[in-house]
Amino acid sequence: MAFAADPDLTVLSVKYGSSHWLLENAALCRKLNPDFSHHWLVVNNDNDPEFERVAHGFELLPAVNRPLSRDRGSAHHAAALNRALEQIQTRFLLVLDHDFYVVRPDWMRELTQHMLRLELAFFGSVWHPKWSYQYRDFPSVHFMLVDLQRVPRHLLDFRPDIGGDLWDNVVSSPRVLLPRDVRVLLQVGRFRDTGWRVQRRFAQRVRFECLTPHFDLVEESARASGLHRFAQRFLPSQCSVVPKSGAQVTQRSFLKSAHAHAYSSGWEEFFWFDRPFAVHLRLVGRHGADKADQRTLEDLLENFNK
Repeated sequence: MAFAADPDLTVLSVKYGSSHWLLENAALCRKLNPDFSHHWLVVNNDNDPEFERVAHGFELLPAVNRPLSRDRGSAHHAAALNRALEQIQTRFLLVLDHDFYVVRPDWMRELTQHMLRLELAFFGSVWHPKWSYQYRDFPSVHFMLVDLQRVPRHLLDFRPDIGGDLWDNVVSSPRVLLPRDVRVLLQVGRFRDTGWRVQRRFAQRVRFECLTPHFDLVEESARASGLHRFAQRFLPSQCSVVPKSGAQVTQRSFLKSAHAHAYSSGWEEFFWFDRPFAVHLRLVGRHGADKADQRTLEDLLENFNK
């Protein structure tokens, strides 16, 4: 596949031991967006020479150095994103995880037009609510579409600071004797992972929109501890482990009926305008990239794109 001439959108991914999932994702994107000009930039963060051999249609950037720090995994990823920002020449940038699969036809054109029409600076997937320690209600780097005319690229900074939050360091320390339920409650929304600086800088300053995740509030509330149910009922939403009723989540699941194995494996699912939009495998859904889950993904995508 030749690089697109004068593309409208740059997709940016960081590869670290994820060749199969990234190649599958690129093939799906091309299939669902055959007439939309886009360019795919990949930071080859594990310096995999085999990937360089098969990575047709990608522009590859070399790995960045892996930092020695508490947050080295996230910092390595973020450093690659920050370095790659220097190469972006298109108006729209999509930061995309290798295993975040959009299943909606012509979504690139639909989303960019939607952002222009509503004057959005960001559009994307929130951190799934089950990761209660992450920030909420703002696009994550799993799927973050940015209009670089509204947010100049030099203002984007994806660096984490996991070790820089004194409160979180104290609460998470094994030397501080706290009941697990209290510890989890005190960590809600505190984790300074990749993208937290973007959220902190722009969440109150620009217009943005998020996909709606599937999350069974009834089931999760019933499973929650008494303390967490109390927090859900009486404390502000940003302090609740389980999202409040009326939060931007949906009880509906398209995976449950489309592919029970994917649903039971913990694949995350997202809706847009009440229609299925994407699945995100994450490590909990990939099981070390075994062949059974590769087949599950192929079956699922075939189901959605007949």
